[in-house]
Amino acid sequence: MPAFYQDQFPTEYALHQKYAQSPLLLDLVWMHGAIVADICQQLVMAHTFDASGINHKIMMQACLLHDVGVYLCEGFEWLQQPMMSRFPYVQHSIVGAWILYKEQYLPEIVQAAYTHKGAGITTDDIAKLGLVLPLDNYLPETLLTQLICYASKYHSKAPKWRTAEEIVKSLEKYGSDKSQIFAKWYEFFGPVDMEAIKKKYQPWHLAITSQIGQFQVEPLAI
Repeated sequence: MPAFYQDQFPTEYALHQKYAQSPLLLDLVWMHGAIVADICQQLVMAHTFDASGINHKIMMQACLLHDVGVYLCEGFEWLQQPMMSRFPYVQHSIVGAWILYKEQYLPEIVQAAYTHKGAGITTDDIAKLGLVLPLDNYLPETLLTQLICYASKYHSKAPKWRTAEEIVKSLEKYGSDKSQIFAKWYEFFGPVDMEAIKKKYQPWHLAITSQIGQFQVEPLAI
């Protein structure tokens, strides 16, 4: 496939290769990270908020690696290949944080993986929704972690593009407070020009969707 940050971030791509259990899953997860990275760069360049405190390299690493925990979690059995999955899919954020901590990445990058799910998860959410997670608050509290959490909502590993309206609707299932958090982020970070992102990635999106269609199973879209 064409290079989408593999050359600029070879260490991060090698880490994906280390844990990926199939070439197709590697392609899916890496490219999702690349899309999130492009969304974050677009938002930072729009100058609608003060991004002076965000280190570009750290932001890019965090975007490209935020979903690395997926490789050791359930949810991709549709690949019909032997998998080493051990953890429920909902735990991919903490598994990813563990991998990144073990690989000695900076705390900001570890934290981005730890807190990127939904609009943040609280101990109350875990109890109310019966989530299989250690009791903790998984809340993006820094500018960088909030930016990545916000940007990652616009594309899923289904793979599927998502509009702001679709994101709000999906978050409302977990409580009105979640959609309100997203609305605040939308106002602060600004809207995403999805047409520009789609144009760049559309050939890949069509190809990967065709490959996934062979399995006649929709992968997890969270």
